[in-house]
Amino acid sequence: MSSIASREQFEQLLAQAEQLAAGMARASAGAQQQVLLVLAQHLTYARATVAHGRCPSDEEKAALQLGRAATWLTSGREGEELDPATAWLHAALSLLEDYYRGLRPPVPPCAPSFALGAHVVVPWSSGARVLGFVRHPQEQSYLVAFANGHQQWFDARQLTPGPEPGERLAAAGPAGQWLTGTLVAIAQGQYLVALEDGRREWFDWTVIRPV
Repeated sequence: MSSIASREQFEQLLAQAEQLAAGMARASAGAQQQVLLVLAQHLTYARATVAHGRCPSDEEKAALQLGRAATWLTSGREGEELDPATAWLHAALSLLEDYYRGLRPPVPPCAPSFALGAHVVVPWSSGARVLGFVRHPQEQSYLVAFANGHQQWFDARQLTPGPEPGERLAAAGPAGQWLTGTLVAIAQGQYLVALEDGRREWFDWTVIRPV
């Protein structure tokens, strides 16, 4: 296949690539298995975007995900002869990305939407980025509550999603000092952070600061 001629053909190829990546991951081990697992997750995200996305910029995000996936698939294997499955998957990813990018010119992002209780980041007048949670959603404006008890309404475009696993952040230690690290997981308002000294500790969201 040298190109994708229709949306139906695109969706079929995307589903085939997702299934192949998941199957290859199950049959692999070590670092290559991790690459394939991440790749399969990105393909799942892209397929969900196609099925449910309502905002054109969502497809731009999916195209970016596919481009990253194609790069990861062959990272460190330059000059090697790829096995047939890997070669097919790499070619499919390239076609999918090309199709996505050809759908329309770049578009401005849609205003984000946040559910009740979602953690969000607010840019403060001082330049700091402050973490809060959605106390009351109302169309495209949100009442956000902060750790100090302050509450304020914001337009949706002023907010960005709260930290996600893999992102850098800072947490206040017991002596009030700021400890930096990487977010590992979130559970019931608690953040598991891999600190720079090698420790992993849980912190309440009220002592978390985006960096």
